[in-house]
Amino acid sequence: MVSTASSFKRSSELVLSSGQTVMVRKVNMARIVLSAPKGTLPDAITAQVVRGLTKGQNGTPEQAALQFNEDELPELASFMDMIVRAAVVLPRIVESNPGDDEITLNDLTQDEHLEIFSWATGGAGEELKAAESFRDEQPA
Repeated sequence: MVSTASSFKRSSELVLSSGQTVMVRKVNMARIVLSAPKGTLPDAITAQVVRGLTKGQNGTPEQAALQFNEDELPELASFMDMIVRAAVVLPRIVESNPGDDEITLNDLTQDEHLEIFSWATGGAGEELKAAESFRDEQPA
């Protein structure tokens, strides 16, 4: 028997530490990274995905700590926004002028943003908290 379309639309409720609840789905990180226009993502993200797609000598994907330089922080923020947009099913995230049952990324607190990113990527948000903190501490 062929699966129904709804069986492919796997989503879960995620209760954020703020008490807000969003409907989310896991994202295909490799697909997002590999389809992003060249130069729009930090090199560390692209390299990590490539490592994940290739096998190391022991037959498992090679892992390395993500390291970002200061120049890559805007691309990192854009990448995180891309993942959060792809992960949140409800309320729908729009660019501007949200209607009923819609929000913009600016409606999320930084903690909510990181929680959603971390959930969607299986914990990668924990590694990126330091980079986000570094960006926030930079003088304007």
